[in-house]
Amino acid sequence: MSMCAVLVPEANPETITTWLTRHRSLVALTIAVALFHFAAFATLCDVGSWDHGPHQKVVLDMTTDGRVGSYFLYHLCVALVSGWSRSPSVLATGAALVLTGAVVARTLLSWRVLDTDGTRPARAVAFSMALLFAMPLWNWWKFPKVYLGQITPNIWHNPTTTFAMPLCVAVFLMAVSFLRQAGMWKAVALGLLTVACTLAKPNYVIAFVPCLAVVMTWRVARSLAARRREETTKTILHMICLFGPVLIGLVVQFLFTFAGRTDNDDRVIFAPLRAWGQYSPNVPASVVLGIAFPLVTLLLYPRETWADRRTLLAWSVLAVAIAQFALFAEEKRMSAANFAWGSYFADYVLFLLACALLMKQNVGPRFIAAVSVLALHTIAGALHLGAYLMGPVRTWVPD
Repeated sequence: MSMCAVLVPEANPETITTWLTRHRSLVALTIAVALFHFAAFATLCDVGSWDHGPHQKVVLDMTTDGRVGSYFLYHLCVALVSGWSRSPSVLATGAALVLTGAVVARTLLSWRVLDTDGTRPARAVAFSMALLFAMPLWNWWKFPKVYLGQITPNIWHNPTTTFAMPLCVAVFLMAVSFLRQAGMWKAVALGLLTVACTLAKPNYVIAFVPCLAVVMTWRVARSLAARRREETTKTILHMICLFGPVLIGLVVQFLFTFAGRTDNDDRVIFAPLRAWGQYSPNVPASVVLGIAFPLVTLLLYPRETWADRRTLLAWSVLAVAIAQFALFAEEKRMSAANFAWGSYFADYVLFLLACALLMKQNVGPRFIAAVSVLALHTIAGALHLGAYLMGPVRTWVPD
């Protein structure tokens, strides 16, 4: 028997057929998600809609002049998939492929959370589809528009957010695994994954890291109080692996973005609700409309929610992200509301965990009430996407 045969066993047709049959719901879902999203992103990227066009220009700058921004992972992936091309049409196709891959990766990660035992595949498919389209519920000040000013688990107009979403989900899930059973290699892997997430888009990381730091600091304090010196040393080493690389990355990004010496450079300011208030006349309502589904799930299933530590961590990250959006802004680019992005990532993770909780529940009045709210989120998002894709002018987001 050759070494190749030992390392890579020959495919067993019956095994492959059995696997495909057992996971036919996941296979069908993946194919449908890939086809639909490639068609959608091909349209948005081809016309350079909203943020897609400027980010394709960044890719072009990278391929022509070698210029990179403070978070460049999306642009590098598009450049590589496009063969380092300078053709706008090739770059648009490459961008659509990268974004489709990101959505498929997010769907697979979400499925792993939802369908843990394979007993309810139909419910897992339904929740997975809902998670792809869910957006805030309708408000009363600009009905039927749902996006600008609200916390949302999904957006379509910003490619780096779509690209970074599966990395954010992966960071959260790996952190949960690490907290359940800590280990040095897990700490190193999580630290590196967090750096990758930072290079894709740092907003989720700057909300997530403080929450994880609190948990780890509490563990150090607990081991010190119990005088467990070896455990304390291991936990401190884990913290160095977890936070050292990402803190270096965040500092470099901050200096790259805000520490220049020209008159055009921006700065972060403490400006409570100034950025958010440009888009919402009622910030508390904007929060509730964006998190209605996980909030209703919490109210209907309080015992189950409080017993799930990963859900409590997700709520904590969302709270920090919302606080950052509410309190800080960029002085010259305040209208961009760039501190909002972290709450979008955190909202998706919370939606996912709410669906995971419902996967374990029997159908009843509470279940139907929670799913009904999720359905409204999904309808609102589907209508938003339809208006975005079918509008005669796609260079503006239907807010």
